[in-house]
Amino acid sequence: MTRNIAYAHYWGLPAQAASSVHVMKMCQAFQQADYPTSLYVPDAPSIRPALDDIWHHFGITTPFQLELIRPIPFFRKHDVAIRAALKIRATSDVIAYGRNLAALMWTSLLGVPTGFELHDAPSPIKLKYLRLLVRGSGFRCLVTISKPLKELYLEQLGISEDKIKVEADAVDIARFENLPSPTEARQQLELNPQQFTIGYAGSLFDGRGINIILELAQIFPDIHFLLVGGNSEQVETLRQEMVSQNILNITFIGFVSNTQLPLYLAAADILLMPYQNTIRTFGNVGNTSRWMSPMKMFEYMATNRPIISSDIPVLREVLNENNSILVTADDVDNWADAIHKLYYQADFAATLANKAREDVLYYTWNKRVQRILQYLVD
Repeated sequence: MTRNIAYAHYWGLPAQAASSVHVMKMCQAFQQADYPTSLYVPDAPSIRPALDDIWHHFGITTPFQLELIRPIPFFRKHDVAIRAALKIRATSDVIAYGRNLAALMWTSLLGVPTGFELHDAPSPIKLKYLRLLVRGSGFRCLVTISKPLKELYLEQLGISEDKIKVEADAVDIARFENLPSPTEARQQLELNPQQFTIGYAGSLFDGRGINIILELAQIFPDIHFLLVGGNSEQVETLRQEMVSQNILNITFIGFVSNTQLPLYLAAADILLMPYQNTIRTFGNVGNTSRWMSPMKMFEYMATNRPIISSDIPVLREVLNENNSILVTADDVDNWADAIHKLYYQADFAATLANKAREDVLYYTWNKRVQRILQYLVD
């Protein structure tokens, strides 16, 4: 008998946050696994004009059902959670999953088989909802994106270890097949095809190491630095900082859709992941350095380009000396030495890139979903 997946999320679509890409890719992977999937999200006037383009925006080739629930003013989306839970409960042969804690607390209490994804640290209200969720007759499992996050919730919730699974983030590997060479990609993007290029993709919040990149651009004035991501205000601030420091070899692209991202990554000869010890998330708040699992890490690996990354313990769940160069996060000299090594040792760079591409095949959305389904399906 075919089971249905009801994925409950707390934010509307589309959005620039990485969590929105995660949710859309997960729903596509459930759909591709032959589990008819519906995504329950808050409705808003801004969503309606974007619906026709939403699949292209997120690089979705296998669409699924969107269930838009218009919030009642002043209820702070609590009504969305309850109405989503009731709609899910009314669906036959359904499994509830996702990141809307309030909605999934209710589905678990109502007896619907339920799993919940954890991507950040517990707050008092989150722990209160989670304790109710795990006591519900529908509770099946929690999924965290890293081992430290699992340990944190095991300590806080006091549930058996087999009820919390670790599944890192992932990549839509199909979008990274048959990428052009760096030279060809730069030609397509109307960049200088012959200029050695170092790439970065992601947000521009505090702790992402953009200051490290600015310093590296001054050390290597003949190398082009290509930065993708950030909102217009952040990009403009950094451009002004570039001008004030007379830095001429950085191009800020700003936000691009997930569909466009592979080509920009392919344009780089080296990809940087200069996370610092305090890493802010969407809204420039929090600190995820202990338990993060950044999607861009897997996208970098899939691009088949050598990676230089900050040597942060949680990243070593995926990265190592065989598939990347790991350096001290705030030591610019370490970063410069790594760039110099990859620039002059093409065979070594290719070996790292090929190993990263090989290793990332474990971390695809389709394989992630297959493993999670083993925890959810009776």
